[in-house]
Amino acid sequence: AILRETGAWIRRNAESIYGTSPSPLGRQPWGCITARPGSLYLHVLNWPRGGALWIHGLRAGIKSARWLVSGKTVSCGTKGGFLRIQLPETPPDRPAAVIALEVRGRITVSRSAAVLHPGLVNEMDAPFAVLKKCRHGKQSWMEKFGDWHHADLIEKWEAGGTASWRFVLPEPGLFRLYADYDCREDANDSEWEVTVGRNRWLFPVMATGGGAFGRTRIRRERLGVIHLPRADAYTLTIRACNEKAGQAMYLQRLAL
Repeated sequence: AILRETGAWIRRNAESIYGTSPSPLGRQPWGCITARPGSLYLHVLNWPRGGALWIHGLRAGIKSARWLVSGKTVSCGTKGGFLRIQLPETPPDRPAAVIALEVRGRITVSRSAAVLHPGLVNEMDAPFAVLKKCRHGKQSWMEKFGDWHHADLIEKWEAGGTASWRFVLPEPGLFRLYADYDCREDANDSEWEVTVGRNRWLFPVMATGGGAFGRTRIRRERLGVIHLPRADAYTLTIRACNEKAGQAMYLQRLAL
């Protein structure tokens, strides 16, 4: 059944797959984009609450926008350097609804930060952080024979070490902040600081059971709710407050 459904979806959306190339716009919190000369195809895998899809950095006029599955027109416009696409309450196709954008002239993009997208969980993953006094690393472990797991993490923190992510926000909003980390016994109850805009937290991390039998144990901890009062560029930073924190804490991501 799964293979039949997949084949049917590919046939409906073949235009967005065959003969296309990766989009110059890069990662998107709601899905991915493919491209061909004069067209972009937005594959919406994560449906935002609030009825809008935001894209930042596209330097091209939009001639038309339509749902690939039905040909129906999609309403869109620009706001503050973003392309804003109006979405219905529910997706018109699954597992991904595809929007075909026809653009004027050559598709060009500006170098831009990630978008903190309203109505979605936005994950600031370890490989995309700018680091000071810490480093990127990997953990691999076996849960049972042949069952390997892998994670990109930030490790080897020194006191005062930081990891930062820059993003742009299309409209004001409230966001829940989470940290995904593995904490060993040596760093239990160590103190960390997170800042973004005028928001600042000090929080302790708790041992997750990682390290036993060479295994990593990542937990998601809710840190709080942040208010970002205006559409703007922001930097999200986490800082190790002492040496104890740095020696046995492995950060996978922050999420908003």
